[in-house]
Amino acid sequence: MAAFGLPRTIVTTDPEIDDANSLVRLLLYANEIEIQGLVYAGSQFHWRGDGRGTRFFHPDREYTEPQTSWRWGADDIFIHEVIDRYAEIDDNLRVHDARYPTAGHLRSLIRTGNVTFEGDDRTPSAGADLIVEKILDDDPRPLFVQLWAGPATLARALRTLEERFGSSPDWPAVRERLSRRVIVTKFASQDDTYEEYIAPSWPEVEVREVATRMWGYAARTVATAEGAHFLSSSWHEANIICAGPLGGHYRVWGDDRTMPGDHNDYFGTRRSEAELRADGYHVFTPVEEPGSWVSEGDTTNFLNLIGNGLRAFEAPHWGGWGGRQKRNRRRANEFLASLATDRDESDEPSTSYAAARWFPDAQRDFAARLRWSTTPEFAAANHAPDIRLVTPATLSARPGASVAVEADVSDPDGDETRLLWREDTNAADGAASGAFSHTGSASTEFTLAAALEPGREVHLILEARDIRADDQPSLARYARVVITIA
Repeated sequence: MAAFGLPRTIVTTDPEIDDANSLVRLLLYANEIEIQGLVYAGSQFHWRGDGRGTRFFHPDREYTEPQTSWRWGADDIFIHEVIDRYAEIDDNLRVHDARYPTAGHLRSLIRTGNVTFEGDDRTPSAGADLIVEKILDDDPRPLFVQLWAGPATLARALRTLEERFGSSPDWPAVRERLSRRVIVTKFASQDDTYEEYIAPSWPEVEVREVATRMWGYAARTVATAEGAHFLSSSWHEANIICAGPLGGHYRVWGDDRTMPGDHNDYFGTRRSEAELRADGYHVFTPVEEPGSWVSEGDTTNFLNLIGNGLRAFEAPHWGGWGGRQKRNRRRANEFLASLATDRDESDEPSTSYAAARWFPDAQRDFAARLRWSTTPEFAAANHAPDIRLVTPATLSARPGASVAVEADVSDPDGDETRLLWREDTNAADGAASGAFSHTGSASTEFTLAAALEPGREVHLILEARDIRADDQPSLARYARVVITIA
């Protein structure tokens, strides 16, 4: 995959504040991910209704009465709203990287998917048609379809493909070929169409379940000691909500904003839990300090697509800023974050550490990019170091061999960089595989243990971190070398 350049993706999303926050971050990485679609999508939590008063009732949901719409207001144009903010600063972003798209280009990618009712995958939609178009195009790169909402729009797209090609005598082979074109990432299955249609009818599609507590409303319960600082009001007030139109659009606790009529959005208020419940709010997470982190639950869908050098999009078990996933033995092509048990800083097993370990670096990078958005001069902002591997990124070696690895490291701002090689034992699900000759320079040797079994992966990561003397965040980039034991 790496040879094909930037990962390409279509995002499907519904009107929740964590989705809106994830959209802010996504657009700041539109230079490193090729966004090919931004699609309004429904879910069990949000649907628009058909505008004709049709009443809808789901037997497994506890609604007080049959619903014609559910938590989707008439003015919910949240994708358009965040792009409007992006339009105010995209010229600044292109000073720092010319690959940033224009706001006009991003607007041209917006479609409406299956939003009428929960789990409606029988109705054609422009969003589903866009997914079909990209699956069938000539681009050799896999298409990452991100499900921040329910899977119904993707299910509609796959039904369209089945209707178009399913009567062919070689349909199984066609389905397998089309399946290899798609990688699905999702935060849970927010309607029934994944279990009822996608999983049984398209078993060859690779699906990565990326749900993690670290990036959601429960982040405080799993953050590392260092990571807790990046959830605080002091950090958000100094780095995020003050940072121009995009930063100002980002939701934090007690920001005096709310989604009208949504009994789940009490985050903008500054009242007690008892007062909120008395007013009819569904208080599903504790009230926190004003100005602090709320949630970006869907951000793990795209963090591993970012070109930070960890190469996480190439294989779900390798891991990156968005955590990692391991294969579900019940479904060969399904990979679950809940199965990735990594050793944390206390050497205790944790299903959250795969994402929590990287959270501080991801937050520093987010803050730096928001500063880009308000800084029309390249030299007035910080930029991450550049790492170029001189030796191959993927190689093989025999047990007991010494493997020389080398990189060229530079910093676009001329900053001093601190280098560190380490073995990523979590990615290989094992203990240490050998030892470095030295760890603090751009080149080193790694001597493999003599008892390693053929086929085992050994993951070496070089981290380059710049050292700043001002108030701008220190930034890190990486290079991953994967050695397969011959």
